[in-house]
Amino acid sequence: KQIEGAVQQWAVEEKKVATSLWAIGEPTLLPYMKGSVMPLCPATGQAYGGSTVAGNPVCLNAATLGHTL
Repeated sequence: KQIEGAVQQWAVEEKKVATSLWAIGEPTLLPYMKGSVMPLCPATGQAYGGSTVAGNPVCLNAATLGHTL
């Protein structure tokens, strides 16, 4: 929910649309995250993958560890 909220706020302020893509390394997205830090997968410490504004972020370990957000 933290990532989703940050992406939604970023999208409004940056005038993005539902199909706009965002990435974990998006520098303009970090200020919307608590502490300006992107949450990491608790199992591996890896960042989550980006998506569209309307889509959900993905765990890059979904296939191997079965993680979903």
